[in-house]
Amino acid sequence: MLIAPRWPCRFWFADLSQYSYRWRTFSTWCQDGSQDPINCPIGVILQFLQELLDQGKSPSTLKVYLAAISACHVRIDGKPPGSHFLAVQFLKGARWLRPPRTLSLPAWHLDIVLDALSQAPFEPLNSILVNVGNYFTLESVFLSPRKGIYSFNFHVIKVYQSQTIQVNLMLNGRPVISAFAGDKDVTREAATNGVLLYLEKEDKVYLKLEKGNLVGGWQYSTFSGFLVFPL
Repeated sequence: MLIAPRWPCRFWFADLSQYSYRWRTFSTWCQDGSQDPINCPIGVILQFLQELLDQGKSPSTLKVYLAAISACHVRIDGKPPGSHFLAVQFLKGARWLRPPRTLSLPAWHLDIVLDALSQAPFEPLNSILVNVGNYFTLESVFLSPRKGIYSFNFHVIKVYQSQTIQVNLMLNGRPVISAFAGDKDVTREAATNGVLLYLEKEDKVYLKLEKGNLVGGWQYSTFSGFLVFPL
C-alpha cells in the first residue's frame, strides 16, 4: 500500500504542471499584496478567486485553483480552504453566474434526412421480407440498436451484362468487404459475401454498388443483418 503524506505544497496523485502553475499564480498574487500565501484569511482567497472570475475564468477553472491552494494552505477553522463554507458558497454562486455552456445542435428536418438516405450512396432495396425491431431503415440501411457483434450477408445477381460489377458492404461510409461478378460468358452470375462486425450503437451498415450496373436495380439481390450477441 502506498501512503501519501500531506506535506505543504506537495501535489500527490495530481497533474503537477497545472497544480504547480496555479499555486505559483496565487503565491505571486499574495506577495504583491503583502499576504502570506500559506496562511492568509479565507477572504483573501475569495478575493483572488473573484478577480479570476472577473477575468472570465470558468467555475471549473476556479475549482482547480482552489484545490491547488488547499494543498499548500494551512487549515482554516479546522478545514482546508476548499472545504470552507464560504469557499463552497462562492463556487456555487460562480456556477450560477456562469453556467456551463450547452452545445446547441443545428435544426434538422426529417424529410430532408429521409430524402438523402434514399439516394446514393445508400442503395434502396425493393422490399423488406423480415425487419424485426425495424433496424433496417428505408429498405437499405441497417442501424445498429446497440453495441455488439453482428452478422451480415448479401447476395447480388448480375443479369444479362458483360461488364463486371462490384458491390461493397459499407460501415459508416467506409468499405468493409466486397463481392464481384464478371464472367462474360454467362447470362446470370451471383456474387455473395458475409462478415461478422463489431458495431457501436447507431453504426450504419449498407450496400453500395461500386462498379458496373444492375439490370432491374436491386430486385435480384438480398441483404440481411442481425445481432449475434450483445456486448
